[in-house]
Amino acid sequence: MKRFLSLLLLVVVLAPSALAQVSRGDIEVGVDVGAVKFDSNVSDDTEPLAGLRAGWFLTDAFALELEARRAEVILNGEFQTVMLNAQYNFNSRSTVNPYVFAGLGGANAEYEVLGVTVDDSSLAVSAGAGARIFFAGGWALRLQAGVLSEETFDERSTHGVFTAGVSYRFSR
Repeated sequence: MKRFLSLLLLVVVLAPSALAQVSRGDIEVGVDVGAVKFDSNVSDDTEPLAGLRAGWFLTDAFALELEARRAEVILNGEFQTVMLNAQYNFNSRSTVNPYVFAGLGGANAEYEVLGVTVDDSSLAVSAGAGARIFFAGGWALRLQAGVLSEETFDERSTHGVFTAGVSYRFSR
């Protein structure tokens, strides 16, 4: 964590000339890694996750973003989500571009118990906040924290999701 924070500070200090302005019509793609802190009714564990994202800026402030994530879970299982997020970007015209989001999508949980695989899917909703820290042209470090609520196996669960990643913005 100390190395991560040092790298983040270095990026912010060395990148004052990077363009943070996002514009209507821009497309962004990225990858991220992080952790999901599962609801205590599912597990007391925090597990690693990985994801992909692609977004399109409808205006200078509003974007739609599709994200897919996967995490390993207890009992030889996995937890997957696919979300469509509506995002509001606070165009700060600096290297840091903060945003908030809310999303709707699906969650799938799959477990293997005594050699038998069981799975369930449900509607999922998410909300949170994040920031892009531009460091070279369209390249940005993305930090994001949020919650994801779903109801697999007839149990309502709300999980904490924390990610860091890299994205590239294609400007028009």
